[in-house]
Amino acid sequence: SNTGGQKSKSTRAGGVAEFASSGKYENKKDLFKIAMAIPNVYVASVSMGANMQQTLKVFKEAKEHKGPSLIIAYSPCIEQGIYGGLESSLDEQKLLVDVGYNILMRYNPENDSLTLDSKEPDFDSYTTVFKRELRYKNLETKNKEEFEKLYQENLDTAKKRYNYFKDYENKTQKD
Repeated sequence: SNTGGQKSKSTRAGGVAEFASSGKYENKKDLFKIAMAIPNVYVASVSMGANMQQTLKVFKEAKEHKGPSLIIAYSPCIEQGIYGGLESSLDEQKLLVDVGYNILMRYNPENDSLTLDSKEPDFDSYTTVFKRELRYKNLETKNKEEFEKLYQENLDTAKKRYNYFKDYENKTQKD
């Protein structure tokens, strides 16, 4: 959630939030794709716990860009119910990138190039996120069947999203 534990357009499918105790059923908006469609906007996604150097590089590039810049930073909150609490949030950030829940990437509108900074995800371990965060685990406890359905939808969306950006990167690197 991005609103203090409430369901929003940034909440992923299956996430349990204050006003969505049975889970969220639709996928989140893709702010990265939306921003890429706006001319002259530098867009990047970072996760400090996953890759500090990439985070620093993004801030430097964003500052140097002649035009607007948007940095989408993964920032956990208490409402996610991360296993081990917020003190383990840096480890959680790394896990989310490793399994493909988050993608570290940079889009430069000057040459229409996209660079993926994270390795190819281990989607086989994607379920780890859903077992470690209460926002997903709560739905599993309440309704196992619904949890499985929304988990699969979330995983499928993550794979499609990664493949979309990987294809875009390949297209822009060849040109």
